[in-house]
Amino acid sequence: GLCDDPPAFGQPAGLLRIQPVAGSQSAPYWTGTKLCNALQVCSFSISGVLATQIDRADSFIAIPDGRTCGMQVDSNAPLFTLKTHKQPPAHEWEAIFEQSHGAEAHQVGDYRVCYCIASLAPGAQCQDRRWFRQDVGALSIVGARLARQWSCAQGSDCTIHVPGWRLSADDQVLLVKHNTACAYRGWWGGAVVDPADDVGPNPKGDALLTRVSGLMTEVAFPLGRMFAAGRFRICLCAAAVGNCLDLADFVQEVGELSVDGPLSKVQEMPNQPPAGSVVSLVAHVTKPGRVACAVVAGPLPRPPMHIEVTHCRLRITGCLGATELSEPAPRGASLVHVLVDRLKLPHGGTSNGTGDASG
Repeated sequence: GLCDDPPAFGQPAGLLRIQPVAGSQSAPYWTGTKLCNALQVCSFSISGVLATQIDRADSFIAIPDGRTCGMQVDSNAPLFTLKTHKQPPAHEWEAIFEQSHGAEAHQVGDYRVCYCIASLAPGAQCQDRRWFRQDVGALSIVGARLARQWSCAQGSDCTIHVPGWRLSADDQVLLVKHNTACAYRGWWGGAVVDPADDVGPNPKGDALLTRVSGLMTEVAFPLGRMFAAGRFRICLCAAAVGNCLDLADFVQEVGELSVDGPLSKVQEMPNQPPAGSVVSLVAHVTKPGRVACAVVAGPLPRPPMHIEVTHCRLRITGCLGATELSEPAPRGASLVHVLVDRLKLPHGGTSNGTGDASG
């Protein structure tokens, strides 16, 4: 007959998509697991053959691992819609799907990703969650469960505990100034972030797993001695998502640290003229009160008490001199001149300034 000859089938009649029956165990479109940071807007990309078939109205939802796409409807399941769909020069097609801003991934855990083909749904719209029938792969939202608050005393060793999902001893935290945000990647590809000063090595590693319950873990981060008083944002890099070598990986704002103390910083006055017997210090006062400063010939094993600063020569080994302001210092920077005995300074050594304030 006329249709026995293959060249006779030359007229395109439309597009046929083959979709598995709800509940069937079809092979996923991607291997491995897509990863997202908790407390952030989650996005993922797909490429290759599936990306070429994507329609702008297509979308995905994420359901808890163990449930079946199209069978157990969850109206609160995170919805992913198409953000970009492109084919870069000399590359294969890529489609990026993203949660709506304001729908950050607060629910950590492991998920299955379910695909809705809009052209097969009523009205060509993926509004009914029952039409998300095709299991295309796995997604894990990794990181802290909720933002928390911690407090430490100035001059003490500080450790914070962060509970979350799939956290590990390879994770790190970055302290940033309270009035700034955690890191993000700028349009040029570099990190946009403002790390805190005077907090020692930053970022902080050496994390310890303190509790493990399946994939729900708690990690302790030793921050070291907190010399500066004030408030800091704590930004997490989950090693499962980023390599933690780039500051742009510290994107998860997991809480706020308050360091209670009278002084935010004590530093040598810049550009001071050489004086053999006087060291001029600038004390940045956070709590108005009396300020005393001492200069010692090396680091101290612990933060000194107020009486140890004011009686430095009697109570602190290596004390070179001390002074106390005659009037209570207001909030802000105060200049303190300390008369020192430089003959006690070890040959080739350096001196350290330490301060204390009392309200």
